Amino acid sequence: YGGQIKAWCREHGILFTGHLLGENTLEEMTRSTGEIMSTLSQWDIPGCDMLANRHEYTTVKQAQSVARQLGKPGVLCEIYGVTNWDFDFRGHKHMGDWLAALGVTVRIPHLAWMTMKGEAKRDYPSPIDGHAPWHEKYPILEDYYARLRMIMESGKPVAHIAVVHPSESCWMQLGPDSTTQEARQRLEEQYQELAGWLLFGLQDFDYVSEELLSDYGSVGKDGFGAGEMRYDAVVVPPLCTIRSSTLALLDSFAAQGGSVFLLGEPPACVDGVRRVIPKEVLSGFRRLGFDKEALLGALESFREVDVRTAGGERTGRILYQMRREQEKRWLFLAHGKEDT
Repeated sequence: YGGQIKAWCREHGILFTGHLLGENTLEEMTRSTGEIMSTLSQWDIPGCDMLANRHEYTTVKQAQSVARQLGKPGVLCEIYGVTNWDFDFRGHKHMGDWLAALGVTVRIPHLAWMTMKGEAKRDYPSPIDGHAPWHEKYPILEDYYARLRMIMESGKPVAHIAVVHPSESCWMQLGPDSTTQEARQRLEEQYQELAGWLLFGLQDFDYVSEELLSDYGSVGKDGFGAGEMRYDAVVVPPLCTIRSSTLALLDSFAAQGGSVFLLGEPPACVDGVRRVIPKEVLSGFRRLGFDKEALLGALESFREVDVRTAGGERTGRILYQMRREQEKRWLFLAHGKEDT
């Protein structure tokens, strides 16, 4: 009913926003919504949920990718729930900052209780109201995020790399655990690892949904198009299936000099049917193993930002977002991992 609800909201001047369950792992998505990004495309402000101080980078990156590609004003996130009473201002800022670096502009904090009965007072603290002695100091954080939102909604995002989302390959692998669980686990591990390599290798990227590409994908002199975004490189992760429509876009992009990086073996299926991808198509792609250093090396020419220690090592813990506003650029850097 998403389309009907959205139409009603627009008729009454209401923003259609929210978040979904089953956002983080490929199997959760497959079992709950099938494909997260095409579902998020229906929202005026696509959103996600981040509970218990988790660090679900792929969850937020999916919502950010949809927002960028479809020209949404930002990303909404339910935040700070299930963080316990000892989650202090440092925790609030760390969580808010890494989410902002991945596109969150509208923060929906777990604000105040309806009741202290039952599990409420134990599982979902702490409320940002009179029950917390520090609540009058909270504008220190909220004023900061209000200013940050103004910057992060200015201009246009700068991202050169697209990654084909592997959700449809998970559909192919969803069967009896006795025969498919190992394949699903391998697909999930590669999905999470690839996101970490790129994000903490300071190569910002967007996921491209094959479903959305069928409607909004294009190839031109300005690059590989997904809605309003244009990319200079496309990374194809290990997949067991790929759509023929996606393959045609990649083939056209490579033929025009675009960079397509194929990690691991080519997909064994096209449109869910076992088929060998023609050699003349694969010849336009650059074949890499599923290897972090090989991938980051291949993408080096697209780099905008690098952050290194005094000893010359990349920090491996910083996230960033860059925006272009006419001749200016805005750069926001944040710690993406907690201090250890």
